[in-house]
Amino acid sequence: MSEFIYAGLTSQTIDVMIQDTSSTTGAGLTGLVYNSSGLKAYYRIGATGASTAITLATQTATGVWSSGGFAEIDSTNMKGAYRLDIPDAVAASSAMVTVYLYGATNMAPVALRIDCRPVPADLKKIVTQSVTAAAGVTFPATLASTTNITSASGIVPATGAITNAQAATIPTSGTINTTTPPTVTAIRTEMDANSTKLVNLDATVSSRLATSGYTAPTTPPTVVQIRTEMDTNSTKLDATVSSRMATFIYTSPVGAAVNASQIGGVSATGVLVSAGVGSTAFLANAPTGSGGGGTGANPVTITIQTTSSVAIQGATVTAWKNGLIEGTLATNVSGVSVLSLDNGTYSIVVTANGYQGNTASLVVSGTTSQTYQLTAITITPSPSGGVTGYLYTTDTTGTVIQSGVVVSIQMTRTASGATGEAVSPVINTVTSDSNGLAQFVGLTPLATYRFSTTRGSSWATFVAGSSTFEITSAVV
Repeated sequence: MSEFIYAGLTSQTIDVMIQDTSSTTGAGLTGLVYNSSGLKAYYRIGATGASTAITLATQTATGVWSSGGFAEIDSTNMKGAYRLDIPDAVAASSAMVTVYLYGATNMAPVALRIDCRPVPADLKKIVTQSVTAAAGVTFPATLASTTNITSASGIVPATGAITNAQAATIPTSGTINTTTPPTVTAIRTEMDANSTKLVNLDATVSSRLATSGYTAPTTPPTVVQIRTEMDTNSTKLDATVSSRMATFIYTSPVGAAVNASQIGGVSATGVLVSAGVGSTAFLANAPTGSGGGGTGANPVTITIQTTSSVAIQGATVTAWKNGLIEGTLATNVSGVSVLSLDNGTYSIVVTANGYQGNTASLVVSGTTSQTYQLTAITITPSPSGGVTGYLYTTDTTGTVIQSGVVVSIQMTRTASGATGEAVSPVINTVTSDSNGLAQFVGLTPLATYRFSTTRGSSWATFVAGSSTFEITSAVV
């Protein structure tokens, strides 16, 4: 957003648009006042100027200008639009000025550029001119309705005449008065009003373009953005390779059990297990454990089926004990995974794409077998052109499904490959239901997103599928 103001103007007011980060539709944030908790305002003049705080003050939508005045314009018809009376120092000199507001609850930060330009020399000349009569011009004292005005009066050319003029009294001498030319302040006020209209138009166009998939051109990426892009591509490659290798079995080399414990994704029996995009490797509270199918003395056969007793291939079976993973393995085409566990009591956590997760307690004593059935989930379909992503939320041990967990996502790159710190400033949030299921409807296919939860301390990245997909089944 940008504004245009002539340098030297005083008592200037600008409008700012503040979005609500808790809204899933990009709505404006309402209800802010000058002393809302956490609300801050600063400005910076030029490329080398220091940040200077703006002391916010009470104001109304139509009140007289007051330095730092801040007020909501119309919470019903212009949601998110606020008035800000900028200090005179902001436009005191010719320079580019940045005004920044942030800090209130659910408030998206606002950065506004103001172009303070000097008044053009020609414009100064125009507004200082006046029109006067030529010396020696005299006028008749009266003008009757039947009198012709001719060249004898010294007013019109000899070839022209005006007849039937209405009777009037005309001064015999003096100046010819015209409409008073506008002042510099009046011209600047009009130009500021037009600038405000352009800013509002720009905001409207930008808002509509954002929903059509259009991405505005950006400046060349910074080093940090390049590194972020490389990390994102590595994540995508890891997810693709893992998902393709998860369905085949290979012959393990000597020492596979040792490698499995270090890699955490290959079992001693040679079945490659993928935790999927956004797995615990990305999260600060990720649990630790041996990984693989376990190193215990007893074969534990776990069979995963639907409620109609149909085998589920690719379901992830994880055995927990004392807060650690003792073994994890994907089911084969028959819906079976065989873990190697010692005697004891374990928490068994089962997740599968398209099904509700299942947790249960299992006592292992020698060779053990157990069958679990999963219930298919109902996914909310997205409108045409969008996809639905979903995930489950559990506690930090992964043994208990958690409801009421707030999951937040934000688009960081479009499917076409445009880059930036954030393609969309809007952060959407969803709260997991009683089954721990959280769904995001209307995601852009193949776009890159980042997400976090109220139970995690960092962001994880995923790429939207081309159809309904699971974001992650990891502990969040």
